Amino acid sequence: MTKKSFFVGISVMALVFGMTIVGCDDGSTNGNGNDGDNNGNKSPVALTWTAVADSTFGFFDINGVTYGGGTFVAVSYANSNNSKMAYSSDGETWTAVANSTFGNADIHCVAYGGGKFVAGGNDGKMAYSADGVTWTAVADSTFGSSSVSGIAYGGGKFVAGGGAGKMAYSADGVTWTAVADSTFGSSSIRVGYGGDKFVAVGNNGKMAYSADGVTWTAVADSTFGSSSVNGVGYGGSRFVAVGNNGKMAYSADGVTWTAVADSAFGASPIYGIAYGGGRFVAGGGYPVGKMAYSTDGATWTVVADSTFSYPIYGVAYGEGRFVAVGYNGKIAYSNKQE
Repeated sequence: MTKKSFFVGISVMALVFGMTIVGCDDGSTNGNGNDGDNNGNKSPVALTWTAVADSTFGFFDINGVTYGGGTFVAVSYANSNNSKMAYSSDGETWTAVANSTFGNADIHCVAYGGGKFVAGGNDGKMAYSADGVTWTAVADSTFGSSSVSGIAYGGGKFVAGGGAGKMAYSADGVTWTAVADSTFGSSSIRVGYGGDKFVAVGNNGKMAYSADGVTWTAVADSTFGSSSVNGVGYGGSRFVAVGNNGKMAYSADGVTWTAVADSAFGASPIYGIAYGGGRFVAGGGYPVGKMAYSTDGATWTVVADSTFSYPIYGVAYGEGRFVAVGYNGKIAYSNKQE
């Protein structure tokens, strides 16, 4: 098994958004800026996980997963072959997408918003779909040959981040406009949304925030030092960022960040994070997959059995449950949180 490098197919998260990812997404509330189904009035039920019998991905690593419009969508590496996508109404039974439009380009991320899914990958490729089943290629993502590593939706627009410090925004996921200055230099970028704000994360501990996805301000201290930040999620009025070396941090505004004392991941990388049902769930690990959960983003508890033997690359929340994806075509779902 080859260890994933940041943003080079990752899912290295992640965020969504989702955000998720956000995966991409990484999840960050899976790219739609929601707080999941948290009612704030009762404690979340205990999490148990069940492995999906057939993800339809075979041995292809699954980079990201998102949820929207009653459907989960997961995306994968190409593995010297055509990249794969699949969709599911419940996270348990999956159907392969006939044509993702990505050909043999890796798909790194997928997000949902405004009644539409948008996915991004290598060579600046992007595609959109109203149902997660039928996809149309974006004519010009503005990323050129740079990869698209993360997508989030909020405030009526999509924002995408990728290689070489590139970012772009779109009101419909079809027509894209390049961001003039992402503040990331040549760093790869992932994006999340929450609390009326976009937060972008990247290599060497870099972060930035924006109210509109167009004008960005660098975060003075992400608390990650030189470690890469792989994803960011939002829920319970709080952002939580995850990264390499088991690092996490949380923030109420996306500007000032506090390091998590113990993420429960040790020195393992954390790739994806999602929020729903009153809790955050983060996934990662190397070489063994790890998962942990938290009701506040500050105090974390290890999941005893995630069913993953290898790294987890993305987490999403929908239909009252979490869905996690990762290495070797693995997908697992949690019990309902309602």
